[in-house]
Amino acid sequence: MRIKNIHIYGFGKWIDQKWDLTDKRLDLFLGGNESGKSTLMAFIHAIFFGFPTKRENQYIPRETDRYGGGILLDISPYKNIFVERIAGKTQKGKLTVQYPDGRSGDENDLQSLLKGMDMTTFKGVFHFDLEGLQGMKDLTPKELSRYLYDAGMMGANKLSSLEKTIEQESDRLFKPKGKKTTINEMANQLAEMKQSVKKWEERLDEYENVQKNVQKNEDLLTKISSEQVVLQEKWRKNEKQLSLSPLIRDWYALKLQHDQVQKISKFPLDGIQRLNQLKERLSEKEARLSHEKGQVDTLIDQQQSLYFDELPSTIKLEMTEVIEEIPLYKNMKEEEKQLEFDERELRNQQLKIEKDWKPFERDVFMATNVNGYILEKYEQLKSKWQSLQTKNERLNEEKKKLDREQEMTVNQLENDKKQLLSTSEIKELESKVMQGKNSATLEQHKSLLVDQFDWLKKDREEKEKRGQATTKALFVTSIVLIIIAIMRIFAMDIVSFTILLMVSSIMFFILLKIKNLRKQEDGKLQEKLTKLRDNIDSMKKQQSKDFNDEHVEKLLKHHQDIKFKVDSIKQKNIYIQDKLNQWRDDWNEVQEEWITFDKQLQDWCVVGALPEGRDVLFYDRFLPSVKEWKQLDSKAASISKKKEQIIKMRSNYENKVIRIATKLSLHNNQQSSIEDLVKKLRQHLDFVNDQKEKQQRLNDKLETHKNILLETKEEKKLLKNELENLLLYAGVEEEEAFREKAELFKQQNELEEKLSEWNLQIVSSIPNEVERTQFIEDIINEQKDLTVVKETIDQQINKLDQEKNDLLHNNAQLKIELLQLEEEGTYEEQLQRYMTLKEKMNAKGKEWAIYKTSQYMITKVKAIYEKERQPKVMKRAQTIFTELTSNKYCYLFAPLGEERFIVERDDGQRFNPSDLSRGTCELLYLSIRLALAIEDSIKTDYPLFLDETFVNMDKGRRTSVIKLLIDLSRYRQILLFTCHEHIKEEFISMGSQETSFHSLTLSQ
Repeated sequence: MRIKNIHIYGFGKWIDQKWDLTDKRLDLFLGGNESGKSTLMAFIHAIFFGFPTKRENQYIPRETDRYGGGILLDISPYKNIFVERIAGKTQKGKLTVQYPDGRSGDENDLQSLLKGMDMTTFKGVFHFDLEGLQGMKDLTPKELSRYLYDAGMMGANKLSSLEKTIEQESDRLFKPKGKKTTINEMANQLAEMKQSVKKWEERLDEYENVQKNVQKNEDLLTKISSEQVVLQEKWRKNEKQLSLSPLIRDWYALKLQHDQVQKISKFPLDGIQRLNQLKERLSEKEARLSHEKGQVDTLIDQQQSLYFDELPSTIKLEMTEVIEEIPLYKNMKEEEKQLEFDERELRNQQLKIEKDWKPFERDVFMATNVNGYILEKYEQLKSKWQSLQTKNERLNEEKKKLDREQEMTVNQLENDKKQLLSTSEIKELESKVMQGKNSATLEQHKSLLVDQFDWLKKDREEKEKRGQATTKALFVTSIVLIIIAIMRIFAMDIVSFTILLMVSSIMFFILLKIKNLRKQEDGKLQEKLTKLRDNIDSMKKQQSKDFNDEHVEKLLKHHQDIKFKVDSIKQKNIYIQDKLNQWRDDWNEVQEEWITFDKQLQDWCVVGALPEGRDVLFYDRFLPSVKEWKQLDSKAASISKKKEQIIKMRSNYENKVIRIATKLSLHNNQQSSIEDLVKKLRQHLDFVNDQKEKQQRLNDKLETHKNILLETKEEKKLLKNELENLLLYAGVEEEEAFREKAELFKQQNELEEKLSEWNLQIVSSIPNEVERTQFIEDIINEQKDLTVVKETIDQQINKLDQEKNDLLHNNAQLKIELLQLEEEGTYEEQLQRYMTLKEKMNAKGKEWAIYKTSQYMITKVKAIYEKERQPKVMKRAQTIFTELTSNKYCYLFAPLGEERFIVERDDGQRFNPSDLSRGTCELLYLSIRLALAIEDSIKTDYPLFLDETFVNMDKGRRTSVIKLLIDLSRYRQILLFTCHEHIKEEFISMGSQETSFHSLTLSQ
């Protein structure tokens, strides 16, 4: 399996996020804490096995309604399968499997593709995380060996956990020497219950006697309880009289005193306190009035001493503006200098260009038009000029060649004519050969055949040369096209590759066709040459028989050869003359094109206002200079315009400053700069604002103190009225009389409060009024000693308590005996309970037998694993562990029948995993997990997921692990998640070309 693309619609923090994993086989995801690494891993699990349940973290996104996403993957036997899971009616969501051929599938298709893989096995075999390594630190040596053994067996501790659970359940049910197990306890209860059934028969007679004694004791207890109730009532009454007697006597005496005191009907509440407060507040108000009057007078004097000229609002606004704009004014001055410098530089560059093109003046550059049309038209004219130049050169070369050929032909014709025989000489020779007519005819025919043979042979050689040149050109072109096509396929340009390949194939086909045609023509020509050679040979033989005058034969033959040659030269001369005529036509046509070109060039110069009568290449140099001059002129004009604007703005600002300063009489020195004037304006404005602010503060203070003075007067008046009302309410006119009356009213209230308090205590103790009245009279008129009465009642109560306790103790023992008999139940109940317990014990025994059988089956499974599957995993784990420890630990095995590993060092010493260091033990765990993932029983190359697996290792070990992962990634996809930047740097330093790096952020 290979994951090629991940697209999350919405899952946790990821919204519409994509990752392309097609570039490399090892993908490293780098991100800090809470950057989404765990969310991405959970998303992959959710796509394959369904969304998490409500009891887990479901990663439901908050910012979108789309929940889910899809993964594009290759999984045997298909390529580019898209698996999509989105929210649906069920908890797992709605799954769609999209095949490359357009078919769609569901959960069953995915399970078929995954070959029944479930999430537990997937995480246990192919998912490595830091938790698996860190979990080993809490294990005992025995548990550590067991943990590694289980990891080597199935990728997790599931079987070990199951076996441990079964063993615990089995031991919970029964142990041969146990006492607190379920079956052991049931056996003990069964034995005790059997003895109870036997004893029940012996105690049946005792039950009735015990019941009678219990009833007798309960009757006596009822009688004693009635007597106790009467005595308790007497005791409570006596106790209440003893407790309330002092209170009632004091209350009665205080009541008599209250009836004799003079009554005051009304007096202000807290009168003395209110009087004192009013007096104190009046004193404070007097002091405050005196203070505020002094403050008002002082502030009026300060206000009168403060004087300044108020500025008009318009002037003040203008002053504020010019002060705030002084930095802008300075910038304008600096910018003006810079613009002036830039303009001067640009003009100097223009002058330099003008000097380079003397005698052209500035007007020429100004008038010249170098727009897009002019430049494009020039390129067309330049291209046409180059084409005409090429034609001229070609025609000149052709004319020279034809002239040379014609001269050579004429000279050769004159020389050959001189070698021809005269008419008389020919007649004389003909008379000599009259006798050998056949020989002469044969000689002539032979001469013609020889000439024809030479011509055919020469023509064959020329055609062969042309054919070889054509074939070579086609072959080289085809090879070049094939190379270009190969380069385009590496650039993934399939269209260009296909076109180039088709063109090269056509050229190869043409090449083969030409070769075949040439071979056929060569065959035909060879046949002609063979026939001519045979004819010549036969003529030679016949001539040697019929005519033997060799001299005559030579003369006539030579004459005929020269004549044939002369005729050939004449024909060639005619051919050359035709060529010259054709050349003149071509030359005239080119000259007409030159005339048209010159006219077009002149028109172009007129439209562009360019100098006329110049060579085309002149404009090739002149146009860039004009274009550069125009650009410089445009820049200079823009700078000049900007400079004028700045000068205008600067001048306006300066005039504004001078006008304001003149108005305020601050511009008395004509040599003062604008900066100095602005500084003076700022100082003047600050002074005016400061004086105004001072005046405003004085006005605010004066107004505040005046208000306080008025408020204080009103408050004093109110306090005096309140004092008069207080004396009037008490019915007095003087303060002294008010205080005396207050003292009397206080004594009266204290007496009434005390009476009320005691009366409340008596009422709460005796709520009934009639009973309370009688109770008070009895105490006041009582003559007996209440203490003696109390002692008599206590003695009677103690005597009854003793009798009651004896009866209760005796009755309790009898009830215990009855309760024991009743709890044991009847004989039939005891027997039924005995049988029920026996059946439960049998059921628990069967359950224990099932657990024991399961333990036996797990032992068998482990034995099968040790014999069949373990060797492959162990061999692979041994190779990985040896490599990661730099050959220090060279052997690893698990003894049959023992749930432990043994590690052998290079010096021959053997160790249990618990004897190794924590880091080495982590490498052992990682080696076994990697071996198990590589040798998994499903034989499907699922990707490996490593989550912070080796973050706690030192650099040397990490380097070994990184090298192993890079090698493993060549045939197995690996997804590595980490938050440590140095892990990425170490991968880069290893020079891995097969690693892609993905940064986990909210903008990926």
